[in-house]
Amino acid sequence: MQGRYWRLPAPVDQASPGWTEQKAADEVRSIFDESVRLRLISDVPLGAFLSGGIDSSSVVASMALHFADSSAIPTFVVSEFAAQHVKVVLTGDGGDELFAGYDSVRQMKRLRWADSMPFAVRSGLAHVADFLPYRTYGKNYLRMISRTSPLERYVELCSPRFLRERLLSPDWLLREGTEFLFETFPQALLPYNADILAQVQYFEATGKLAGDILVKVDRMSMANSLEVRCPLLDHHLAELAMRIPTAWKLRNGTGKMIFRRAVGDRLPPSVLARPKLGFDVPLAIWFRTSLREFLWDHLTGARAIGRGIVSRDSVSQLLVEHQSGRRNNHQWLWALLMIELWFSEFEQTSSNRAPLSAWSQPLQ
Repeated sequence: MQGRYWRLPAPVDQASPGWTEQKAADEVRSIFDESVRLRLISDVPLGAFLSGGIDSSSVVASMALHFADSSAIPTFVVSEFAAQHVKVVLTGDGGDELFAGYDSVRQMKRLRWADSMPFAVRSGLAHVADFLPYRTYGKNYLRMISRTSPLERYVELCSPRFLRERLLSPDWLLREGTEFLFETFPQALLPYNADILAQVQYFEATGKLAGDILVKVDRMSMANSLEVRCPLLDHHLAELAMRIPTAWKLRNGTGKMIFRRAVGDRLPPSVLARPKLGFDVPLAIWFRTSLREFLWDHLTGARAIGRGIVSRDSVSQLLVEHQSGRRNNHQWLWALLMIELWFSEFEQTSSNRAPLSAWSQPLQ
C-alpha cells in the first residue's frame, strides 16, 4: 500500500497563547541546528553550497558549530565543481518558502487594498485593461488588480494572462479562474477562504518548491553523482515554521525576520543586510549577445512555428522587445527555448529507435 506519509500543515494567523517571538526564534534555532547535525552524518567527504545569502550562510555557520529554476545551469556547474571535492553537500533550500522570504509574499501583502474594491470598479478596470493596446504600460497591472480573488491576482502577478493569450495558440491556453486553480493544484492549495499570505506560502512550499526548485537541484546534482541534503526542509522545522504567524516572519517589508532573529548573531552584518539575489546566469544579456542567433533560429524556425504552440508574430515581438531592452522577456524566452529543445531531442531520439514492431518480436 502506498500513501502520503506527511503533509505540510497550513500556516496560522495567530500564535498559540503564551508563545512569543523570542520563544519561537529559540525553537527555530534549536531544531535548525539539530536538522543540520543529522545531515552531517556521512562516511564520504561533505561540503555545502554557499551562495552568500542568509539561508546557506546559516547552514554553514551551524555546520561549523558541529565542525564536521534557468538556474539549472549554475546549479549543474556548481554541482560539477563540488563533486570534484565532496560527495555530499548541504544547501539552504526551503528557507524562503517556510519563512516568507520571497518577494511574492510582500507583493501580495501590498496588494491587499485591491480586495476592498467594489465589483463594479473591478469590472470597469478589467474592461479598460482589455481595451488598451498590448504595448501600453500598466495593462497587465490593471488586469491583475481587477481579479475577483487574491489567488487569481497572485497567478496573474506570476504569469500575465495577456501575454499568454497573445503568445499561445488556443489549444495550449489553459482556463482561468479560482475554480480551475483548485482543480489543477488540489494538493498545493489551502481551502478557498484561507488568507492569501498563507495561501502563497503554502503553494510555494508544496507546489513550486517540490515541483520545480527541488527537482532542478536533484537532477543537476545527481547528474554529477552528488548528494544534496536540505536541513531547512526537516519536517520538524517545517511544522514549527507553519506555527509561526506571518506577521512574525514578514515585517516592514523584510521577510524571514524570525529566522534572522534565530540565527542572525552567527552571521556578519554584511550578510544580514545583503539584498536577496537569485542563483542565476545572465540570460537576459546572453539572449541579446552571444546566444541571440541561437535563440532566434530555434524560436522562429519553421519547425518551431509549425508545432502550433505559438504564433510567429508574437514570438518575434517578444524577441524584438527583449533585444531593444523595452522589456526583459528572458524568462519567457528561456521557457520557449527549453520546450523547443525538448521537442527536438525527443524527435531525434525517436527517429533513432527501431519501429515498434521490431521491439515486439521475440528473441531468437
